[in-house]
Amino acid sequence: MDSSHDEPAVVNAFRLWFLSRGGSFHADVRHVKVESGYAILARKLLPADTIVVSCPFSLIITPTVCREALSKVLGGASVLEGWSERQLLCCYICFHWIIDDAGGSFIITAHKPYIDILPNPSMLRTPLHFLEAELDLVNGTNLYGATLERKSAWLQEWERCQKDVSEVRPMYAEELTWERYLTASTYVSSRAFPSTLLSSPPSLVQTPDSYPILLPGVDSLNHARAHPVSWVVSSPSDPISLSISLQPHTQIASGEEVFNNYGPKPNAELLLGYGFTLPKNPDDTMVLKIGGDGHRRWEVGLEARGVEGLWVELLTALSTQDEINGHFKWETMLDAAGALQSMLETLEARLPKLDVSAEGVRGDVARMIENYVAGQKAILGGLIAFSREREVEAIALAQKEGVEIHLE
Repeated sequence: MDSSHDEPAVVNAFRLWFLSRGGSFHADVRHVKVESGYAILARKLLPADTIVVSCPFSLIITPTVCREALSKVLGGASVLEGWSERQLLCCYICFHWIIDDAGGSFIITAHKPYIDILPNPSMLRTPLHFLEAELDLVNGTNLYGATLERKSAWLQEWERCQKDVSEVRPMYAEELTWERYLTASTYVSSRAFPSTLLSSPPSLVQTPDSYPILLPGVDSLNHARAHPVSWVVSSPSDPISLSISLQPHTQIASGEEVFNNYGPKPNAELLLGYGFTLPKNPDDTMVLKIGGDGHRRWEVGLEARGVEGLWVELLTALSTQDEINGHFKWETMLDAAGALQSMLETLEARLPKLDVSAEGVRGDVARMIENYVAGQKAILGGLIAFSREREVEAIALAQKEGVEIHLE
């Protein structure tokens, strides 16, 4: 059955473009408009292991595709020297808005039907799109600093791109606004996959040599944690016919959403990069470090998962020269437990006291922030419990040496 009759016109245009160029959606799935853009729903029951969408390699947006297109519209590749893969992808997206080519006949607007179905900027919910009152709600968390750092980095990228474009095509540079670059950057952060997906076997693990790519059609599926899916790269005799497909391994009932799985991600990453959070996310983490610049950052999770390295670093920093090979005295353990507990309690006190009903805070943003802050509190609670357990161990060791310790 043709599912296009009950989909918005912009989705119909995308489907026609996608199918005519070798892409495919299962006949029994359809796009449905939701708060964040579009979701993919099953029209009928889909058996487990059904291929729901396939994108040919020829439609994938890679830095090479972007470089070639931008070079043609900007009069050569020299203007692009020094641009990162991200800058290439972002500017390629921006030029679909800058150049008025409704038919997508130019190489620089070749993906127009795909760009047209991406969420309206007003729907984007990463912290760089927060209202001032919303961003204030995360002040005191790691997310606040990470947001400011990301905005600064992206602003520098945009300023470099606009400057370079202005030297060869001033009229285009005027249209390459920060608002457009921010929107494109958010699309890349929330929709791009690592190029390792194109390898055999496909992998979501980034490597030093991997780069971001956009997969039209495939990126229509939203995230569900721990949802069993496989990425399938076809291996036809003709390399031109290569494609990448998504295959969920569970049965999907009629009317249910069809999900992808982006891999285990903490709420901080989901919010900063994608613009959503999960309630009680088991993959939540917090980044901690001892001392100032130059010290390693430790990513720790719920129930003190991953804290061991941080603990050893703290012990080492407080140890004396005669404590070697990881054999620490009870005095050092007691000092380290106290120092860690003090640091954690300070961080806990800094967490924002949420007033999600405050003026200028949107309901969906308030819920995301609540999920994020609750996860941070839970992590700190587990770490404080860990520090108290180490304190008890230190006291027990002291007692073995005949030293009685009474803590206030």
